[in-house]
Amino acid sequence: MITWLTEIRSRIRGRGLVVSDRRFRLCLSGLRAHAYLAGRSRVEARDLRLLEHMLWSVPEERGPIEEIITAVVAPKLHAALQIMHQADDVHAKALQTWFNPDEERAAVVEAETKLLRLTQRLEDIRSDAVEDEIAPRLRQLGGRLASHLGDVEARKEQLAEDESLSASEGEPVHDGPESNRSG
Repeated sequence: MITWLTEIRSRIRGRGLVVSDRRFRLCLSGLRAHAYLAGRSRVEARDLRLLEHMLWSVPEERGPIEEIITAVVAPKLHAALQIMHQADDVHAKALQTWFNPDEERAAVVEAETKLLRLTQRLEDIRSDAVEDEIAPRLRQLGGRLASHLGDVEARKEQLAEDESLSASEGEPVHDGPESNRSG
């Protein structure tokens, strides 16, 4: 436990956040009390997650402190959260409003490829995770990632349908800037 606390404290200071010695001592008492109330005589890694709620002073510090504690106490969960942040960004970019259909199709195809890779990386983490307490969170992240992938695949299908409808109605299919020139 002391090694983890030292690492957490070092990373917090490395980010330029200030947590006093007094607060750390008070947190130790809180962690011991939590372990005792859970019927244990020692503080375990899962207890350290409580620090996410004890160490921040202003709301802006909460996110960075949570990330630090997760990275130290549950590195597999931290890696999964990093994958999810990437997936959120890819999803948002693919489903943004596009004014150029070619760029939109390219973005959707690229997003699908990236989300499939991120899904595989998350599955690798899930298969390696033996920590029962992070398994539900990993399942939740997997579900969210699958939803992102479903959204992108649906958008890809919609674009393909729109393109085939345009072609069947005799409308010119947009092939790029040259097709917009009038003769």
